[in-house]
Amino acid sequence: MKKAIGVLAIIMIMALCLCACEQTNTGIFGTWESNDSVKTTLVLRDDGTGYHKTMGGMFSVSFAYSLKDGKITFHELNDNVFGDEPYSYSISGNKLTITQNNTTTEFIKQN
Repeated sequence: MKKAIGVLAIIMIMALCLCACEQTNTGIFGTWESNDSVKTTLVLRDDGTGYHKTMGGMFSVSFAYSLKDGKITFHELNDNVFGDEPYSYSISGNKLTITQNNTTTEFIKQN
């Protein structure tokens, strides 16, 4: 009986850890906007694709992306705007902060 309770406890702990890991990445999915100097929209879908647009859609780039170790890497589908270099990112509440080479952009989640 004690062995069964111990195994059940381990399974519950593992399930909680897996749920916590999943929630970390799901917070990045959605539509994000930044108004630094020009309104910018960043859409990150849960299938690993998205787009980035500025100036009301006059400039738009579709991409695939990957997440690993607190970094997001954008993989261009059309042009080479991002350059496949990883960006550090963090999420705090409804704010997404993306940083590369001492340049930081903050986005606010829209949905």
